Amino acid sequence: MSYMLEGPDRRDPAAHAVVWLDAHWETQVGMSEDDRDGVLERLEELLADEHVLYTKTRNCHWNVVGPRFPELRALFEKQYQELGQVINETAERIRALGATAVATLTEYLALSRLRERPGERPDDLQMMASLLADHEFLIRQLREDLDAASAVFHDRVTSGLLCRSMGWHERAAWKLRALLAGQRTPSPQAVLEERFPRWTAARQSCSLEPPLHDPGPVSSTPEREISVERDELAALWRRGPSLLRCATRPGRDRGGESSRRP
Repeated sequence: MSYMLEGPDRRDPAAHAVVWLDAHWETQVGMSEDDRDGVLERLEELLADEHVLYTKTRNCHWNVVGPRFPELRALFEKQYQELGQVINETAERIRALGATAVATLTEYLALSRLRERPGERPDDLQMMASLLADHEFLIRQLREDLDAASAVFHDRVTSGLLCRSMGWHERAAWKLRALLAGQRTPSPQAVLEERFPRWTAARQSCSLEPPLHDPGPVSSTPEREISVERDELAALWRRGPSLLRCATRPGRDRGGESSRRP
């Protein structure tokens, strides 16, 4: 094929080079224009979704608090780092198909099907639940895109990319789901027994059920002679509700028993 110029530029080597590059830069990968456009549309939406999820995961990494802070912070860090690799592979596939990868926050927010919630300050459980919902949404969407890339657009390379991405999101969702399934709200008795060991000793000494309200004075009967020490333990046992409020109050040291005597 000849790329000849007409007019005064026909002898200009630079002009010939521009024409040659323009003609040969057009992507020729054996796909119809409609198939390529269909694949690119889905890849661009996926790229935007992954960027939004990346930002939300970094938000969780920066702002997580609570007793599982070290574990969750490390998990969120690992997930956003791995998600960065998924993002890079998606963008490179877009470039390989001859399009420009979307690379501005404005375009990401316009294209993404995920939504941020600015101004909210979720706790650690809410963070995991929110990320899990986003991963599961992308898994369902990737499954649809994978079927379309293979059966409709006949693009096996993109199908492989989508399959790998879906596998990664499934593993990320599994880890979050497992952590959430392991969360159990402790009973008031468990809180007291863990954080106030002497309350546990008082309960065992008095042979009484743990109260969630003040049971009143311990009755004195011939069968139960309460010594001075046992009187002290009984008073501590009755303080269960106030100790529970102390143990669960935000901002207090929850590491052990109060230093004050009952």
